[in-house]
Amino acid sequence: MATPTGPFTNCSKQHIDSLLQSLWVFPATTTARRHDVPCYCQQLGCPFERIQQLVPYLNFYKRLSKRYGVDLPTGATVSHPDLHILVQAIRDHPDLTRIELIETQLIGSALCKSPMRSEDRDRAIDLAVRVMTMINCQPQNRSIGFVEYGATFQGWSAETTFSDFIESCFPTPMPLAPQTTEQHINGEMLVRTNLTASQVMKKAKYKFEATDDMRKHLILDRQRRVVQIFHHAAFLKENLRLPRQIALEILDSIQKVLFRHSDARSRTILRSLVSKENFDPECLQFEFSSLRVPGEEEVSYRYFGARMAELYEEIENPSPDGLIEKWLERRSGARYIMLATLIGVLFAVLLGFLSLGASVFQAYISYQTWKHPVAA
Repeated sequence: MATPTGPFTNCSKQHIDSLLQSLWVFPATTTARRHDVPCYCQQLGCPFERIQQLVPYLNFYKRLSKRYGVDLPTGATVSHPDLHILVQAIRDHPDLTRIELIETQLIGSALCKSPMRSEDRDRAIDLAVRVMTMINCQPQNRSIGFVEYGATFQGWSAETTFSDFIESCFPTPMPLAPQTTEQHINGEMLVRTNLTASQVMKKAKYKFEATDDMRKHLILDRQRRVVQIFHHAAFLKENLRLPRQIALEILDSIQKVLFRHSDARSRTILRSLVSKENFDPECLQFEFSSLRVPGEEEVSYRYFGARMAELYEEIENPSPDGLIEKWLERRSGARYIMLATLIGVLFAVLLGFLSLGASVFQAYISYQTWKHPVAA
């Protein structure tokens, strides 16, 4: 088998440094040390330590860019530096539409000077969006031939700004009108208090699965009984500005609700997910004070509140699991009443058969006694 070659086959330390600079303006001095060598400088916000924390995200970037590079057509000169220029242009101009981004910010780049087709340029922009947001993106009229197997994509139309596109990727935020605030807070506190990973696994019989697509956080797959968790905590901590509320809600739902420090069983589950399911180890590091500004001590779930409530409902009223339960009613109270009734009926039928068997056996004994009397 031939070794794949292309502009994304090799991802060097310089490429990683360039990526981090385009995403989060990392200090340029990061090239002075190997990324896999521990740092013991004790400096607050040390760039070397931050890079080590971002290893799961950097592995995601390498896999994604390599897969994209294999599919590049002849003449497409997109490389790591070209991709990073795209990322920086989108980061610096979030209020531009997709078409304005190409016409005003990328007109002088190699991406626009190369003989690549508009479809291939769109794919490069989609890759840049996915790298900087971890959201699967594509133009709204993308041919199905370019869609990855098993993946779902969010359409970014030519007339939509990047900021509006990001907002469209997530559930519509719940308005906090004065007349509904108290009810909303009470319901949210109920979920916060009772929703833990251990309860999800014990009562709802769901397991947790890592996802690299931020849109899928807390999505339930009832057929496989899986809760998807966007686990890239280090990426979220670096990316708290676009949009900040979404990043805080995801971090909060992982570290303060599902896998809260006060629930030993849930913390054990999280450690198991990190060691066995490749969850980001940064999920285990609680850094509330350094990540939040005054007023953000308690995050209101405007985007993910409905999904958390849906997961909590699975604990209170589990969806059917198995053929018998799926046949019965959806609501757990009615289902368990019907299940108890069904068990009672089956038990009564069984007792009836046993009683009938005993009567037949007794009649047989009486018949044998009559037919073969024992001499006195």
